Amino acid sequence: MHLSNMVRLQGGKFRMGSTLAEIDAECRRVGPQCRRDLLEREQPVREVTVSPFYIDAHETTNAEFAAWLDANAPALDMKEDPEHRIQRYVHERARGYRLIDLFPEYSGILLLPERRFVPRPGYENKPVIQVTWDGASLYCGARGKRLPTEAEWEFAARGTTARRFPWGEDPPRCDGVAFGRYEKGLCERSPKGERDVGTSPQDRTPEGIWDLGGNAAEWVQDQFLLPHYDACGDCIDPVAERPGVTREEDLRIRRGGSWPASDVLSRGATRARSKRIEARYGLGFRCASR
Repeated sequence: MHLSNMVRLQGGKFRMGSTLAEIDAECRRVGPQCRRDLLEREQPVREVTVSPFYIDAHETTNAEFAAWLDANAPALDMKEDPEHRIQRYVHERARGYRLIDLFPEYSGILLLPERRFVPRPGYENKPVIQVTWDGASLYCGARGKRLPTEAEWEFAARGTTARRFPWGEDPPRCDGVAFGRYEKGLCERSPKGERDVGTSPQDRTPEGIWDLGGNAAEWVQDQFLLPHYDACGDCIDPVAERPGVTREEDLRIRRGGSWPASDVLSRGATRARSKRIEARYGLGFRCASR
């Protein structure tokens, strides 16, 4: 396990989630387009204890993920997209898990004719996207790490002071965070797509963790079990996991903002969800460990 690019956080008690008053205030700020159902997932506020842990300072890049795929190429299968007639989906052969979608319009990884995986030129240091939860989890495991828990991710983003955004209380700026880069978005005039990791000057926590508020959204360990937080007892290092759900229906939490998302998702408390088998543009990950 490489700790050189990781930040160690001391952990401790922190307030996880948002109060009803905070949700009301955010809805008033957003106006008629407020997704209240999304914000209400941040309830109920609870005191959580997180043990000391390490978390990657940066999102996993295309160069890093391509190198891992390339090293494991003999154990991988490619599946064709019948509509576009291209080798698009990378699967782990042993269990058939889909790892990543290489759809060329968005992917920063290329499959060469000699079955080599390489980063697309110019995309080496951009965050890898279109990765499934399984692909992210297996990558972290191969490096002696794991995906961060939802509690660890929020602790990294908000600290012990429950700051609103990963960097503090000020809303994100278009020149400082990669968010809202869509038609009629707040930053629609900014270049589309991800930036190189660690180059958004505002999007850095006081502890030195980059791109939690923008660039790519990020998978975390936990399942999405209810429209709001499930009970966690004394809430020491909670992880939401319930057996018996099929992989096709298994919803996992994704956290953080991304270039094609609004600033609501840049907040440290906002929660979103996707099926673990989904590979979405704008969705990547980072790793953690104890």
